[in-house]
Amino acid sequence: MRRRTAEARYQERLARYTTALRKEQPDRVPLRPFVAEFTGVHAGYTCQQMAHQYPLAFEAACRCAADFDWDAVVPNMIATWTGMTQAMGLKYYLTPGIDLPPNVGHQYSEPPPTPPSCRSASTTPSSTTRPASSTPPGSPASPPPSAPPACPTPSPATSRSSKAPWP
Repeated sequence: MRRRTAEARYQERLARYTTALRKEQPDRVPLRPFVAEFTGVHAGYTCQQMAHQYPLAFEAACRCAADFDWDAVVPNMIATWTGMTQAMGLKYYLTPGIDLPPNVGHQYSEPPPTPPSCRSASTTPSSTTRPASSTPPGSPASPPPSAPPACPTPSPATSRSSKAPWP
């Protein structure tokens, strides 16, 4: 069996992929996985290295494409370059090696829940604003209204510049 050249394999994959993009029927379904941090694990890199050093992420994607015979590959499998998220001061995006251990992929952190009394009137059902009662409001049997809990005030985004960059 004769081994195909890299150019022949490339042309075969390109034809398969572009045929599918044109909504025609290729010889088989093109394989273009989105495997994120797996590419780094396979190439021997940490999630931290993949998130901060684009050339390593690109090398890992290329290595996986060759090792697993994929038809196409995303140049950088990591969803977001973390230099951008740090510069923007995003506080709900956790970064490998900064907010997380080096071998843990990026994660999103949910903001704390907003108390019902702090939500806008249009999103709060009227049944939760005042409990139903058989006693009309303002009558002697009605309990005095209580003050709603204090609403939290938004705090400025925490600056990450004080954290040491990874080595």
